[in-house]
Formats: sequence, C-alpha cells, structure tokens
Amino acid sequence: MSSQFIERLYILPMPVKYQPDLIYLRHVKTRRIHIFTLVQTTCFAIIMVVKEITITSLAFPLTVSVTPTTVAGIKPGFHYPS
Repeated sequence: MSSQFIERLYILPMPVKYQPDLIYLRHVKTRRIHIFTLVQTTCFAIIMVVKEITITSLAFPLTVSVTPTTVAGIKPGFHYPS
C-alpha cells in the first residue's frame, strides 16, 4: 500500500477545514478522492476475502492481477486536468 493511500484514509473522516495542504487535495474535489479511496479499500477487502477463504484461495492470483486493472480503468476519471 502506498503512503498516499494511507494519507487518504486519514483524511476520510477529517473535515475539509483541517485537511493538510496536499497537491491532489488542491486540484481534485474531496468527494472524488473519497470515492476513489473507498473503491481501493473495497478492492483490497475483496483480495483479502479471496485469500482467506480456502475454496476461493485458488483464485487469489487472478484476483491480484485483475484488481490493478480495475483501479487503472477507473483512475482516468479521478485525475485533475493538467
């Protein structure tokens, strides 16, 4: 997990007034950042569930390879314009 993901988890419950001055917070609406963080958290949870259940653990490598593709597919909608 990246440090940016951890930072976004910390700012999830934080009011806008108290958020740190980060470059992506200046250019992207907070709601979009929260949605993207929730999508990543959901993908991480799915990976962990697939890994822990014995029957589905055979699908773990497939899940790990599909998750970045899913995140990469939705990521262009969350970037700020250059």
